[in-house]
Amino acid sequence: MTSKAMMKLGACFPTNEIGNDPSAIRDWAQAVEGMGYDFVEVYDHVFSFDPAPDGRRFDRVYTKETAWHEPMVTMGFLAAVTSRVQFLTGILILPQRQTAL
Repeated sequence: MTSKAMMKLGACFPTNEIGNDPSAIRDWAQAVEGMGYDFVEVYDHVFSFDPAPDGRRFDRVYTKETAWHEPMVTMGFLAAVTSRVQFLTGILILPQRQTAL
């Protein structure tokens, strides 16, 4: 018996770029699903940092002002507005979270 190998393709949720408009997030997820992607990957980042007092920005793309979409809530929302795609976390920084989270 032989098995057919299948590669799945996914899209990375644009957590820093998409903003907080639920309609935009829904439209993005439905477009990803409509294009045939198999899964959506959502990154986590609980902590951030302050820029240096002298204004240096370092080589980071986010600061404490950057909005991050909490992965479990985001995946729940995405699941409610899609029907086929699967979800996974790219990073889930469990030790940085309180037990209640």
